[in-house]
Amino acid sequence: MRLPVAAKMALATAGAMPIVPGSPMPPGASPFFTSVIGNEVTTANGHFNAFPFKLETGRPNYKETIWVKLVADIRSRGAQYVILNHPRWPAITNSPLSFWGLNRADGSRTNKSVEFTMDAIELQNSPDTTAYIIIYAGRTSRTGQADKLGRRSLDYLTIQRGIDSQRLVVTNGGYRDSDSIEIWICPQGAKPPQPTPTVQPSEVQPAPERTRPRRPRRGE
Repeated sequence: MRLPVAAKMALATAGAMPIVPGSPMPPGASPFFTSVIGNEVTTANGHFNAFPFKLETGRPNYKETIWVKLVADIRSRGAQYVILNHPRWPAITNSPLSFWGLNRADGSRTNKSVEFTMDAIELQNSPDTTAYIIIYAGRTSRTGQADKLGRRSLDYLTIQRGIDSQRLVVTNGGYRDSDSIEIWICPQGAKPPQPTPTVQPSEVQPAPERTRPRRPRRGE
């Protein structure tokens, strides 16, 4: 199954499904492991897991404080996956979430000029957080597109990633110019984020339904 890039970028986990001898395999897991070269890049206000690395490229510049430059440096060394661990570490006032200007009360971002270039943030190892997934259909998307994307995202997170569905809230946010997904990771007690559609239902012009069966995507 293919997941929209925005959802994959914001929801995944590192080291959150330990294998205990004699226990059932987690959903989607293989009984075998493939070893790769990785690195936990620890900075003054947050750290990442990244892999695979090319052995000859050396370690990333962990002293870099600009996240976009740091992630670019990590990727230049061969890493295909960059995961932000413990996004509220070492303190909520000095963490990646504060860098992006996260408002803990309503889940909004004040520093929207900063690009989010990681592939994932750690959710499963933060058991007191809830992920709010707001799905928007595009101005010319087919009827039911937002609900379809919501089901696909929820299936991926619960079946493939093993995240408890009680910690996920999927909302149809209405319409924007193109299909989009917002992911909000909120601590316990925080006010849930609200949808912010930019296109009114009266402005929507749904694309016609397919008249012939769609060719299956690879992996479906």
